[in-house]
Amino acid sequence: MASIADTLLYPAMQRVRQATADERCQPFHAHIAVNTLVEVCARQRSSLRVPGSMRGSVVVASGPAETSEVLSRLASLVAVESGFDAYVLGTGLPATGVARAAEEFGASWVLLTCEKDGSGSDICQFSAQILSGTERSRARLVLVGEAVQRIEGTPEDVLLVRDLREMESLLATRSIADGSLTQLFRVRSE
Repeated sequence: MASIADTLLYPAMQRVRQATADERCQPFHAHIAVNTLVEVCARQRSSLRVPGSMRGSVVVASGPAETSEVLSRLASLVAVESGFDAYVLGTGLPATGVARAAEEFGASWVLLTCEKDGSGSDICQFSAQILSGTERSRARLVLVGEAVQRIEGTPEDVLLVRDLREMESLLATRSIADGSLTQLFRVRSE
């Protein structure tokens, strides 16, 4: 799923968005494409779940100022295929809401998708608030998306991955307790 999303689905959405921005198609075309992709994601969810492979819960949310949840939906499918129960929180939630959801669902991972280049300081502050709100569950926070490569100053415990294939590799790891994992995914994205 991660490979299909990274090489086919997400780039296709980016092309539709660019065509809309360049006025080669109308905004309603982009809305139809997004809604179709969201429906396809919803239908695929049950077929990706492997019986008996539950590894815990994951919450997936869009970063601050994100207006689309396409990458979040795709990330949730990768998490489901990796054996997790994934909850997509959508866009526009405050960091405290994301942290509260992670605590209530007992999530071991919080996946925060970043589709567009935005204010790095906003994402850093948002990340810090999520980390402080998930102290009890000790959920690991992962920023997912090409835009994370250009963010500086994230809290030390935040993991950074460029795409869904890297996220899939991260979710496949058995032990997240030692600092080498944090170092591995920080170095890869830099």
